[in-house]
Order: sequence, then structure tokens, then C-alpha cells
Amino acid sequence: MKKKVLFIIWSYSYGGGAERILTNIVNNLDPSKYEIDILEYVYAGIKKEEINDNINLLNPIIDITDRSFINRVNNYIKEKVVYRFPKLLRQKYIKKDYDVEIAFNYLIPTFLLNYNAKTIGWCHGAVTDLKENDKLKKLQKKYYDKINKIVAISNKTFDSVIDVYPEYKNKVELIYNGFDKNNILNKINDYKAENIDILYCGRFDENKNPAKFIEIIKNIKKVKNDIMAGMLGIGKLEENIKKMIDEYELGDNVILYGYKDNPYPIINSTKIMCLTSYSEGFPTVLMEGMILGKPFISTEVAGTKEMSNSNKCGFVSNDNEMLCKYAIKLLEDKKLYDVMSRDSKKHAENFTLINQIKKQKFFNDNLRSQSNFRCTQISKHQPFEGFRH
Repeated sequence: MKKKVLFIIWSYSYGGGAERILTNIVNNLDPSKYEIDILEYVYAGIKKEEINDNINLLNPIIDITDRSFINRVNNYIKEKVVYRFPKLLRQKYIKKDYDVEIAFNYLIPTFLLNYNAKTIGWCHGAVTDLKENDKLKKLQKKYYDKINKIVAISNKTFDSVIDVYPEYKNKVELIYNGFDKNNILNKINDYKAENIDILYCGRFDENKNPAKFIEIIKNIKKVKNDIMAGMLGIGKLEENIKKMIDEYELGDNVILYGYKDNPYPIINSTKIMCLTSYSEGFPTVLMEGMILGKPFISTEVAGTKEMSNSNKCGFVSNDNEMLCKYAIKLLEDKKLYDVMSRDSKKHAENFTLINQIKKQKFFNDNLRSQSNFRCTQISKHQPFEGFRH
């Protein structure tokens, strides 16, 4: 008999990294063994994920694409209800029982779980923000008390969960994201993209901090006048970014691509990936770049330490001057670049689906009773070799 599995994710239509990771997982679970449903809390309508025909996408709870007055009022009510009476929303939007349910992040997805099933809370970023909000911290504790297992996707995320909730250390397991290498390679020739030096790929919002990228390009241009940069993404800060490009006279140096369903031809045509976020879980876009042999520069966020592999694949710093220095060095030192490109591809092999998901074995191993769950931490001082059970 098939196991019934439900994934609950905050949004499955923003086109972000967590969405792509979930797609990788569900598309690689054996359809003869699993009946898979996905529920998204917020429908954004930016991207439709390419899921297999056997996967059922449930109706979303909130639709932010409908700007009618009635829908906005309904959304407002649902946002209040989900924090106080999540069972009411669950009863309306989830009509069957499951063997296992996975909240694909913390807070709202965990509120909607049915704790009569086996449950997993999959953290895609550090939870340290809960330390600054006692009300949310206590609310999340209410649900973590009942959850069977907590999955952290990076060392920083793992440490943050134990820091905020040390009482749950025996529930936490470190499992890095898995990436579909073949899917990426199959899409790099879908269209022709111009060659560029450095690429930003992410939403134009406060957390992703695209303004920092523009500052970096402005400083690189002082040394390398012909620098060519690209920005993939959309968001509420887009007009501010355009103003900065005009103000710094970077119109001939920065290409704004907008949003692309398939970003891989552009990633494949760049030399360096750049991440400027304040916080991340495990930056999907950097790993996708590494699969294509692209070293990176990045701010210090969760996952980048593991990805950089002691600076063999990328450089990490919060200082603009240092990030500029690293970028220029990579662009001007071909020998260094070729070595880091090779090392990036090699290191990325540790994060492919075959090493991460173990397909049906993953859920079979994690469908144990809570009393049998144990902490499985991967040493921060040794290479990742897949699941540790």
C-alpha cells in the first residue's frame, strides 16, 4: 500500500530556492510507493513548478494575485486565523489523512500539520529571529513539542534550532539540500545568453539586498571599467535598483534580465555568482552555479561556509571591499579561476539528489516513532557523505 505524504510550504509559486528543492524531492520519490500532495499557504503566481503528473497540488489557502476587495478581506481573516485556530483552515483545505506530513519551513507550515501523523519540520533558514519575538518563540515551541523530527539544511540552521530550543536537540537532523544536476545541465542550452562577468540572482527585496550588489559593481568598475554584470529577478525594490544604476552611471555595465523560468543559460554564461543576502537557509542559486562550475562571492549566511569548502569554491565576507577584491582576483587570475571552477563542480557532487534524498529510503527511515528518533549531526570538520542514520 502506498504511503500518503503531504508537504506544506509557505509558497510554492514564488520561484525561490525552497520551491525548487521541494520539486527535486517530490519528483524523485517513487510513485509506486508514495501518494504525494503539496499544499501552499500563499499562492503568488510568479512561477509554476514542473512537477510530475502523479503529484497533486492542493488549492492554496491565500491567493495574493486576486486584488479584489473581498479576497483581500478573506486573506486578512485567514492570516489571523492561522496563528490562533489553524485547525479551522486545515479542515477547509485538507480533506484526507496522511501517513507523514512535512512542514517545509517553520512557523505557519508547522501550525497546519496534523500531529496524529508522523511529522517533520524542515527548516530552510536560521530560526534566531524567534529569540527576538517571545510570542512567536512560544507559539513555535507549542508545535515543536508535538513534532517528530526537525530537519536543518545547514550547520548554521542546525545550530540556531538548538540555540533557541536546546530541549529539542534529540529531534534535530542535519540534511543538506539535494540538487538535480541533470535537470540543470539539460536546460543550459534552451536559449542563448550573453557572456557576463558576475551575476546576481534573487528577488529584489530587503533581505536579498540587491543594492549591495550595485555597490559592489560600482567599486569593481573603478578597477575594471569594462565589468559586465547581470541581475536576474524582480521585486518591490526594482525601481530603486534602476535609480542606483542611473546614479552610478552603470547603464552600460549592468543588464536587468527580469524574472526567468529557466535561469540556467544565463548562469552558465557568467563567470562568478554573487549573493548579497542578509540571511539564507542554504543558497540554492550558489549551488546551481557550482554545478555549472561557477565560483562565488557571498555574504556570510547559512550554507556558504559549507559551500565555499575552505575558499576552494567561493569567498565569503560581509565587507564590500573584500568582496570586490575577491571578484577582481577571480576575473583577472585565470589559473585561480580555472582551479576554483573545477573544484566547484567537484564539491557540488556532494549535494546531488543521489547523495541527499536516497529516494524512498529517506521517508522509510524517517517514518519511525518519535521515541526512535535520534540526533544525526554531520561534523563541521569533515566532508559531507550523504545521509547519516
